[in-house]
Amino acid sequence: MYRAVLADANFHEQLLAFDRDLAALCRAAGCPDCGGVLWEIDDGNYVRSRCRVGHAFSPESMLGAQSDVLEEALFSALKTLEESARLSKRLADNERARKHEWLAMRFEARERDARERAEVIRRVLISGTSEVPEANEEELEHA
Repeated sequence: MYRAVLADANFHEQLLAFDRDLAALCRAAGCPDCGGVLWEIDDGNYVRSRCRVGHAFSPESMLGAQSDVLEEALFSALKTLEESARLSKRLADNERARKHEWLAMRFEARERDARERAEVIRRVLISGTSEVPEANEEELEHA
């Protein structure tokens, strides 16, 4: 029975059409909670996204969740760069004490680079906000 279904050319066309329809529903962004594929669900009045695990997002909660993930990643990058700068400084000091000036200079360059990159991220974190703006009454009335 399965062989007859698989041999049917119409079955393959339907399967390909189903696959195209499914791909059209797939969102470009991944799920902020698990990284899985997001599917867009549009019931005519409201558009929302859901992943295979079951995480669900309205457009507003999706923006908020993405902002949270981004902020967490930036803080992680900042911490890692600051740690790298401290380690590079310690290594430069150690090499200078051993009279390895050229190696000390390499570690100092790495320290400067890490501190500069960390400062860029710090400015982004200080200037940005991860809050999603709430709709005012007029926007809610026209929705």
